[in-house]
Formats: sequence, structure tokens, C-alpha cells
Amino acid sequence: MVIVLGTDGLALLAWAWQRRSVLELDATQLVAALPPEWQAAARVVVHAWATAGRASSAVENWHSILRPHLAVHRSLSPGMLALLAVWHNHRVFRRGVHKGSSPVQLSGMRDAPTDWLVALGYPPASTLAQSADTKADDLALAA
Repeated sequence: MVIVLGTDGLALLAWAWQRRSVLELDATQLVAALPPEWQAAARVVVHAWATAGRASSAVENWHSILRPHLAVHRSLSPGMLALLAVWHNHRVFRRGVHKGSSPVQLSGMRDAPTDWLVALGYPPASTLAQSADTKADDLALAA
């Protein structure tokens, strides 16, 4: 709608939408108060804003992950936030509709690793276990 309203026009509409109760305008009155050439585009934008959900379970989920860390550490560095994001996006859902998939896989990256450490470039856990067994065998033979 920026093509019709322009950047400033869309900003003005957003400002008026956020203050509609103070301006004592409902959605219809707000659109009617605009210039006639803006009204069709504004009606679409206002309808989208009016029907948009006001809460996001994704955000609530992310906050439930961050809250325990913040309770213990009292701060969150950018590096730790990045690590938490990688962990969160690569973990596999254990139950529910998306059981067996990770958020990265659900976003379309079907071949994404499900181990967050592998995503960061570390070797898979099975490789580490095999190399530890090999080292133990080598140490036994050396003794």
C-alpha cells in the first residue's frame, strides 16, 4: 500500500490507527477521514490491522526459553542470545503437530541438522563416540 499512500501516508495512517480511541474514531470513520484517493488502500490496511492477532505464541515460547536464563544470569550477551537461537531453531519437537521436526526444517530447510552443535560446525556425537572408542583401544594396545 506504500505505492498508493506513500511512506509518509502509511506512517500517518499507522499513527492515527494507534490513537483511534483518543481520536474517538472507529475503523470506518478513520478511513472516511482520509483523502478519497487513499480510502481504498487505507481500508485494506486498516482491515489487516483490525483482524491481526495481538498475541504471538511464538514470542511467548521464546520468552519462556529466555526467562530462566535471565533469572540466573541477570543479563544476556549477544553471543549467548545467538547460541540460544541456534539451539531453539534446531531442536526437534517431541510432541504435538510438528513432532519429529525442528523449526528450521519447518521453515523449508528439510536437510538441516537436528543437532545444534553440528549446525555450529562441531562433529556429530556419534563421530566423537567412535573416536573415543578408537583412542581407548589404542591406549589398551599401547599398554
